[in-house]
Amino acid sequence: PNVTLNWGSNYGQRIRGYIHAPTTGNYVFWIAGDDRAELYLSTDANPANKTRIAFTKDWTNQYHWSKHSEQKSAAIPMVAGQKYYVEILHKEAGGNDNVAVGWAKPGQSVTTASEVVPGSVLSPYIDPD
Repeated sequence: PNVTLNWGSNYGQRIRGYIHAPTTGNYVFWIAGDDRAELYLSTDANPANKTRIAFTKDWTNQYHWSKHSEQKSAAIPMVAGQKYYVEILHKEAGGNDNVAVGWAKPGQSVTTASEVVPGSVLSPYIDPD
């Protein structure tokens, strides 16, 4: 997920949906955002099973994946074809607002994100109520 730079000031947002794992293996995720951002991932499609896997301690520039060690998740096993609930909490005060999630797929270097998680592996959240 990615949000346009400089959209506004003094707002917060929750972005949620599902990631569909394209291959089986370990994935590593990164989050970047201004002013603060948190990334949650569930062990399955159920939001109740989410845990915080990465966050920013303060602002980062767009796609700056390495300002803080907490921006990077541990390796997370995912199964091809399964969908996993994902949620981003983002708070912007002023300045260059942005938020993005990157990843390294199985077999890729985990030094930094290989790409922003593409829309082709995402689907919208559907509230069961």
